[in-house]
Amino acid sequence: MSAHNRRWVYLISGLIAAIVPILTSVGVLDTGQGESTNQIVLSLASLLGAGGAVTAARVTHKQIAEGIHDPALSPIDQIQEAVPKVLAQQQQANDAVDQLRQVTAALSGTVPVVGPMVGSLADQVLAQLQPQQ
Repeated sequence: MSAHNRRWVYLISGLIAAIVPILTSVGVLDTGQGESTNQIVLSLASLLGAGGAVTAARVTHKQIAEGIHDPALSPIDQIQEAVPKVLAQQQQANDAVDQLRQVTAALSGTVPVVGPMVGSLADQVLAQLQPQQ
């Protein structure tokens, strides 16, 4: 049951639990009906409580499987895990730059009007990508 649905069930059961004694004292419900209604509300609340415990156990199981409760990595371990990812991103960036160079070379020689314009734009982009020394 979603949190939104649980909220409504809690609100309705709380409202019933508040209204039943008033209806009993005013005489709309007799004592037996009021007690029966309260027992139904308490039974539903108990079922919801049990469902909440099961939901909490499921969420905790999922968190454990994802490693959320594992101890934090040391800074050195974090760096060791990050280095391969950074190198992979660097390789992807280098591949993208190489593709830009290939497209620029192909367009510069084959397309007479657009080729030189693309070539100069590509040169500007490549100049921006070069590390500053």
